[in-house]
Amino acid sequence: MFPKKYFFLCVLFFCLYDNLNSQTVVQGTANGAEGRVIKISTVTDYITYTPLYLACDTINGDGSFFLNFDITHSYSVKVEIDYYSTFIYVRPGRNISVDFLSFDYRLAERMNVFIETTQLSPLQYAFSVSDSDSIFMIANIDSGYILQMNRYRAARYAEATGKMNRKKLFENYIDNVPFSLNNEYFIEFVGDFFNNYFSRFSNKFLWQFFSRVNEDNASSAVDNLLDTMGIDPFMRNEMLREYIFIKGLYQYANSLPFRWEQKTKDIVRERVRLLLEALSGKTKFTEFAKIINQILSDWDNVKSFASMVLKDFSGQTVRFDSLLNNFSARYLYVGFVSSNQLLCPDCVSETDVLLRLRSTDRNFRDKVQIILINVDDEFMTYHRHYRNQKYVVPYLYFNRQISFMRELDAVHFPCYFLLDNTGTVIESDFAKPSDGLAKKLSTIISENPEH
Repeated sequence: MFPKKYFFLCVLFFCLYDNLNSQTVVQGTANGAEGRVIKISTVTDYITYTPLYLACDTINGDGSFFLNFDITHSYSVKVEIDYYSTFIYVRPGRNISVDFLSFDYRLAERMNVFIETTQLSPLQYAFSVSDSDSIFMIANIDSGYILQMNRYRAARYAEATGKMNRKKLFENYIDNVPFSLNNEYFIEFVGDFFNNYFSRFSNKFLWQFFSRVNEDNASSAVDNLLDTMGIDPFMRNEMLREYIFIKGLYQYANSLPFRWEQKTKDIVRERVRLLLEALSGKTKFTEFAKIINQILSDWDNVKSFASMVLKDFSGQTVRFDSLLNNFSARYLYVGFVSSNQLLCPDCVSETDVLLRLRSTDRNFRDKVQIILINVDDEFMTYHRHYRNQKYVVPYLYFNRQISFMRELDAVHFPCYFLLDNTGTVIESDFAKPSDGLAKKLSTIISENPEH
């Protein structure tokens, strides 16, 4: 991330005087990133952190780009160029000119940049501002926004150094501040302050509580749990209590003890769903109903490869769903691999095992279609490897579908997915070829006979 200690100066450069037009423009240059995709995103909420992409552009041959989008209030947005990112601040109706400094956009050829993000320096940039009257700018910036930024920076410092105890932090930075989901520094601080709220309850109490929840009593169960939370002196504010109810249940359902049986986990998650649905139907805070809908949508989201856009050996784009028309197999086994033996030795060795299985195991001839997707940063790296290897299975280029891969959680290599013949994910992070793949596939096929 771009260090937040520099954000105050950044804000001064582009938060100029008011403009009634809410459309914001971010334009500039990113030399060295020509042909790559630049995106700007925020999040739908600070519980699920689901990315919400506001604009994207392909960087031109001269390094220039242009992004425009509508916003209603000031906040920080994430700027991504492929794997690499930083944050900038935006205000409604502002025209912001950003010039990215020199950066090595080929780091992906030397490390898995999905995983080793802590080793990546953030994108660095400079602002170009037409009005250089800094005194005028300081007098007209969004002082309320900057005040909140500095206020919660101080809160983090006081918390980290122990200069304030938990009670004082709550009184100074939460209890005396109007609850607002648009105040990003406040809401992030609140989320961290009450992180994993229900972990303070015993598993025995929670299990007994969840075991009694059903469709008929979910509404009263919500009231009971909110009343129990209300015993906490930090939870007197109704809006805060409902927000932490939502965030706490979401975190709890997503981090159930590993030792629990799957059946128990499924029961708890279903009861959590009932509670969230019940609160959504009765809360007087409409913003919370939207967050709950996002949570339930994320949980219901069926991952699919169907809309993924790849490239073939000739450089032509290929939609995954059109590729499916070429196959009659019931299942697809999809592997994301690199051709770089130093960066990913397992990618090469596992592919060798996979192709041997294909030639010896009948399931791979009759029931399962293998597809390999190359994740090398440069298309020509894939092109050379394709030409030299001449694979007997479809081998395509991932076409820098980076956001899509994050969504699928295909962020380590090699990684493998089992799909049905519509491209829908049956199981992600599926068995590697050397990890008893043939036996696992045989079990799945035998347990799901064709009708």
